[in-house]
Amino acid sequence: MRHSPKKVVATIDATVAVAAGTLMASPAYAATSTVIASPTGSGSTCSLQAPCSLAGAQSKARSASAAGNAVDVQLRGGTYTLSQTFQLRAQDSGTSQAPVTYKNYGNESPTLSGARTLTSWTDLGDGTYSAPTNGADFRQLYVNGVRATPARFPNVGANVQLLSSDTNAKTLGIQAAQFANFGNADLSQVDMVLELQWGESYLRLKDATTSGDQTRFTLQDTESNILFQRPFPLLSNGSPIHFENARQFLDQPGEFFVDRKAGQVFYKPRAGENLSSSFTVPTVDTLLDVVGTASAPVHDIAIRGIAFRDSNWTRPTHYGYLNGQGGLYNISANTQNQQ
Repeated sequence: MRHSPKKVVATIDATVAVAAGTLMASPAYAATSTVIASPTGSGSTCSLQAPCSLAGAQSKARSASAAGNAVDVQLRGGTYTLSQTFQLRAQDSGTSQAPVTYKNYGNESPTLSGARTLTSWTDLGDGTYSAPTNGADFRQLYVNGVRATPARFPNVGANVQLLSSDTNAKTLGIQAAQFANFGNADLSQVDMVLELQWGESYLRLKDATTSGDQTRFTLQDTESNILFQRPFPLLSNGSPIHFENARQFLDQPGEFFVDRKAGQVFYKPRAGENLSSSFTVPTVDTLLDVVGTASAPVHDIAIRGIAFRDSNWTRPTHYGYLNGQGGLYNISANTQNQQ
């Protein structure tokens, strides 16, 4: 049953106590400095009429706090596009009597985003588009705000299953007939997504050899040195597999493929999407980083009413990803199940 909250009105009688001839007064609180930022701000006064950028507002807040003032950094609504992590350090701290607050202005909705817009799309004439990545490293693509799907085989289901595993040769086998779907795909850019009991692993491929009715894959060393060492989760035949990120898998609307070597991304549009659609990718791994030390802690900072979105996640691209349990991942393992 849901109960409506009761409204509580507290009346506080301010009193002045005199003890032994000493006047006991309430503690004095610092004056509050208001600092205004906006997504397009470039002013220096950080006022409502001339708001600052987020970086400018932070600098202004540091100065006001150092002068002993409480600080309200108020962010106007809209998207603040981050090119790097927004960092709060010891010099951003307030005090218990003069705290620093980063918050939304009025009822507006500010968002700190790590996304970048991809432009210069070309219609290839075969039902797909392409664009240069311009150095962006990403595993997610959003079109008009809707997340796209990494090009994959099979598109749905689990009709590809682990047929064999060899811990000595460090290979994983599937049916050779299924490998025919790879065509001349660059295996070094393909991920095998392997489901093992409670753990999902993204394994970068190194090579493939077909013999009889099986194709056996070798993995990049980082993944191979973990997967074939740890005893759990069990490396069981019949475990479902799918593969991601090959041009040959780009066959469904809403799928994309990133050719990292060529610096190109390819996309098969959904109905209603076209070259003028909004294509965004995350490029900042950590949006907010608050770090202090024992001798210089970060303290008395509040963050309210600010949304964070579009953070990046590229670990599988560079190191693979072997899920351990509960969202944790392996960086090493041995046969004694020390992970």
